[in-house]
Amino acid sequence: MQALSYLNLNMAAPNAALVCYAVQNDRLSRYVIADLADGEQALVPPSGTLYAIRYRKPDGTGGFYDTLEDGTPAVVADGSRLTIGYAQQGLTVPGDVLVQLQLLNGSGEILTSFAWQLRVFENVWSDSQIESSDYYSILSEQITAVLDA
Repeated sequence: MQALSYLNLNMAAPNAALVCYAVQNDRLSRYVIADLADGEQALVPPSGTLYAIRYRKPDGTGGFYDTLEDGTPAVVADGSRLTIGYAQQGLTVPGDVLVQLQLLNGSGEILTSFAWQLRVFENVWSDSQIESSDYYSILSEQITAVLDA
């Protein structure tokens, strides 16, 4: 089961009005459908582009990941449309989480989106307390290979 939010993610200009919503401690169920743009044009990343998500929570912890907890890719691309999954650790603290999309390619280029807000609402009753901490699952070998290319 999935709850979807939709964003028009313009890589050329910030848009402070971009807000998505989630509930604290949801897992493998909150996704964003993002249409990438460069100004007025659709932005289609080249074949072989790697994707990562960066975030910072209100308590100062954060993360950088390219896979979700079940091992599936955090970002799935279909032309200029991306499906982005939120890691559970990003949903542990109620409040506004700042999220960015990062694109990396074999030429060593890195393109990072302007941040959007993920407003995490407090879960009224949690089955268990999940401690807030940093979360990193980026495939460092792949990133190193891309940056070395």
